[in-house]
Amino acid sequence: MEQQHIYNEDQWIKTIFLLSDIHGWLQEAEKSLFYQLPIGCKKKLLRNSYYLSCQAVAHILERHYYKISRYPNCGKFTVPVTDILTYIKEAACQPPTPLLNSVYVKRTLEVASIIGFDKLNKPANTITILTNTGGKIITAFPGIL
Repeated sequence: MEQQHIYNEDQWIKTIFLLSDIHGWLQEAEKSLFYQLPIGCKKKLLRNSYYLSCQAVAHILERHYYKISRYPNCGKFTVPVTDILTYIKEAACQPPTPLLNSVYVKRTLEVASIIGFDKLNKPANTITILTNTGGKIITAFPGIL
């Protein structure tokens, strides 16, 4: 039997304002967290056309940072987190390339030194960043897609 949802407009309006306030608070907390980073020009990570969220950083670190042992068959960064975020920031200047059969675009940035290992466990000096077409960063990893 399908559950019936009771719509209470007053309660719904209170809830939408509560969620709006929480969302605003979280966005401010997220911005404040990024401003603590010891890297230059942090605003490049928070632009509407190229935006890095805490959720994306958590995904990148969980899946692609060598200190976290999950996902052993993925490329792993071996440089400090601040370096990873600096490379992501620098990649904003790279032209986005649409991915075939996808809603995502990619940017790649080649750097002067090894930043980790790609998914084939080969040393990588390139970082690939995937964003949606609106510029929200989805993931970043060492190597080329």
